[in-house]
This record gives sequence, C-alpha cells and structure tokens, in this order.
Amino acid sequence: MIDLAFTLCEKKTPSFYPMGLAAAYASIRQRTTASLHLHVIADHTVTKETRSRLCASVSPLDDISFYESTQIAESHQLSVELDGKYSRAIIWRAWIADYLKHLDRCLLLDCDVIFNFDVQKIYDSDLGDSLISASLRVAPRHPALHDWLAVPPEKYFRVTCCVLGLKKIRDDRRFCGGRVAFMRELHDLASKGLRGAKAIEQSLFNRYFSDSNKPLPIPLIPVDRLSGHLREREWRQVLDQNRDRILDIKGWNSRSPYAIEFWAAVLSTAWKDQAAQFCERAFRPPEPPRSEP
Repeated sequence: MIDLAFTLCEKKTPSFYPMGLAAAYASIRQRTTASLHLHVIADHTVTKETRSRLCASVSPLDDISFYESTQIAESHQLSVELDGKYSRAIIWRAWIADYLKHLDRCLLLDCDVIFNFDVQKIYDSDLGDSLISASLRVAPRHPALHDWLAVPPEKYFRVTCCVLGLKKIRDDRRFCGGRVAFMRELHDLASKGLRGAKAIEQSLFNRYFSDSNKPLPIPLIPVDRLSGHLREREWRQVLDQNRDRILDIKGWNSRSPYAIEFWAAVLSTAWKDQAAQFCERAFRPPEPPRSEP
C-alpha cells in the first residue's frame, strides 16, 4: 500500500486543483501495481460534487479518504487567520502527521505533478535517520530568506513531492511546538516585504528539517520555468531521454508541450470531458480551403 496525501481547498470558482489532483493520481495509478490510498485534507469549500468526482476518478483497486481541516483545531484556526496571503491548504500541511495519525509514512504531493515512473521506487526508500526525502531546490531564494531561516541554498528543499516519516515528525517536539509561531512570524515578515516568503510551509519544513532531508533521487522539473534555470541543461537531457522524472506543471494553463501528459492523465478521470475539449481544440485540423466559384 502506498499512502498519498493531498491538501485541497476550492477558494476560487472554477478551481482547477481538484482536476490536477485527479491527474496526479491517474499518472501514478497507470504506472504501479501497488494499491494506493488517497488521503485528502479538505474544508467546506470542497463541494460534494468535487468529492464525488474525485471518488469516481479512483480505481476499484484503490481507496480515498477525506479529512476535514477542522479535525485539527490549531491547524484550521491558523489557516483562517492567515487566509488571504496564503492558501489555507498549504497551512494544513504543517499538521499532515496529525491528520494522518494512524500512518507512519506518506507521499505528500502538490495537486500539479505528473509522474512517468512507478512511485514505489521512492516510496519504499530507506529514510534512515531522516524525517523527509524531498528534492533540493538548487536555485536559491532571496538571500534575506536564507539568512532568516539559517538554511543555505544548497540545503533548501521543495515540498512539492516528498516522502515523510510521519511518526518521526509527530515525535519532534521542537517542530510541533514551534510551527504556529514560525508561520505567524514569517507571515508578518512577508507583509513587511521579505522576499521569497510565499512558500510558508516549505520554509517551515526547511527551518526544522533541512539537516535531516534525504534528497529525492528523481528530478522534479518545473517545465514552465525551465528556460534559464540553473539545471536547465541537465533537465532537458532527462526530458529528451524520457528518463524517470516528476513534472511540476499546472497543465490546465501550461504552454509547455509536456502539458499533453497532464491532459492524457485527465482522460482517465471524471474530468475527461475537459480533456476531450482540450484535445479537440489542440488537434482540430485546419478547415479545407474554399474553392473559388
């Protein structure tokens, strides 16, 4: 069993993130023989229709469970307090180990990732003494953020896709006792102009776990921000050779040719009509020339 964790809210209408979540799951389902269990932390903004469509997108081989954000009062209250500058869903991630208190491990995912390999490869990796396995960002954030976090750029990681040792996180008193004050302080600093402070939960995990991260061995490639990136040459080779990689892509508004992988995954979900509409627009042949009278 592979446990996949997502956080989801639908603050704006229409929201494309539920479709993105379904596509991420579909890309995983198509490439593994393991059973999957989706764990979705959500709030009242996630409608019954959305929940039904997500359930309809899940294979009979797999399971899906929803957890209301209000189940952890501290998490829910802080997300309401900081709502506006940050999505509520990213705040809940700081309590993912508490929402999933019955699990010792999960793969925490953003709703805009696409896989081309069997995730069992990374899910079963030995964390050893580490609490997390996540991709290093490499490209530095603003120096002021690194200085405040006391985390050098070469250790700063992304939480777009990461394996979490949930029991170890629950047992980390320093993290559990400090997360609320940390996020409030970073929120205040961001309001005062601290650059790079947008990814509040990512910075939180880095503050506490940058020394106990085991870098993910599979590249996480932001295909819409590839041009000019420090790792552009390396990542283009990975893409050209179709090696194992994770695409970081909001396929619903991406201009990348790799958006086709997103829409191909959507075809296996309850949002397949949107994928069909995209394909019709993208691949409609030109009208034949009119003959002269």
